[in-house]
Amino acid sequence: GGEGIRFVDVAAEEGYTPEANGGVSYEDAMRVMTVVRPDGTVSKGMGAFEDMYAAVGMGWVFAFLKYKSLRRLFDNAYDFWAAYRLPVTGRGSLDVHLAEREQCQRDACKARRDM
Repeated sequence: GGEGIRFVDVAAEEGYTPEANGGVSYEDAMRVMTVVRPDGTVSKGMGAFEDMYAAVGMGWVFAFLKYKSLRRLFDNAYDFWAAYRLPVTGRGSLDVHLAEREQCQRDACKARRDM
């Protein structure tokens, strides 16, 4: 623990690059909470939250996940939340968002950013 956390805004205007973020694609980063550990390995979902809390000295918060039945329950609950978080918070589906982003990168949005 104690390494701290560096958050990355995958939707930042400057653009998100997988190369600078452990090879994690924009789509994967949007689908599920992802952590690139200091050694370059990647954790996702509940494991990512475990890593973040451990990095700030609060790993004990997720100690209960060592029990397989609780781990499975919380993994499933997080997976459900991750799949529906955008529509639940009024931001539409991830698939629509990804399609719009791809279209934007190909045309007008890219041109506007380049101005």
